[in-house]
Amino acid sequence: MRRNITIVVILAVIAIIVGTIIFLSNDNKTEQITANITNPDEVAKTNSVQNEPTYGELTEQEIVDHTFELLNIFYRLYYVTQDDSGEAETDSEFVMSMLTESMNDKNKLDDLALRSQALAETNDKVVSLTGMSLFLGVTALSESHQSFVDYLRSVDTDDVDLAEFRYQMALFQSKNKDAFNTIVEGTAMFPYVFIKFSENEDEGGTIALSEEGQQKVLAEIDRLFSDIFVEDEQWHTETGNRNAVAIIVQNYRNFLTGEE
Repeated sequence: MRRNITIVVILAVIAIIVGTIIFLSNDNKTEQITANITNPDEVAKTNSVQNEPTYGELTEQEIVDHTFELLNIFYRLYYVTQDDSGEAETDSEFVMSMLTESMNDKNKLDDLALRSQALAETNDKVVSLTGMSLFLGVTALSESHQSFVDYLRSVDTDDVDLAEFRYQMALFQSKNKDAFNTIVEGTAMFPYVFIKFSENEDEGGTIALSEEGQQKVLAEIDRLFSDIFVEDEQWHTETGNRNAVAIIVQNYRNFLTGEE
């Protein structure tokens, strides 16, 4: 039995990590994400009683502040999704380690959901949609973790049902992937907050941030994510996959720098 559990332990850690990865596919269409965002949940109810969100009326300082808050949420989300469970020598210790980490991560996700909700209530269409998408995705991650916690609490380490264990890990992985797909697709348009469009459609738009404002945002990205970008590049070299959070923030950075 111990040998079988050890194999499952390896599968479990892989599944948790893979849950943070976005595979290069297009399973979820933008229309589906939009449909989810307009569902009548509590955040949508809050937005409905506020003034109609506007676009392009944020000051430069407001743009910078909202961007900093979003980056901080993503920074914390990245580390929530990293496996930091302790070493275990017995089945009981392993289950307890996973249970403790999942509970802690769930609490952190709940905090990030509240912060995302605050962004969703911003009176700017781009920031509000970004916050709503992040709120829905993080909430889905929290619910996934709660379900996994409930399962782990029911596990009898003296008589582990391996088939059920594998099923629960696969389910946890699938739910997390769907949640990150929601986050990636729903937050992709945030760089539009950096653009001031001309009333003449033929003229396109210009960057709404001054050079100083752009440098502030880029400096904050580098401060928070320079090490994460290195870790993600190493992970990509080893596995061919990338972390969802790293993808999102790298795209924001590339938008401001013009890099690809």
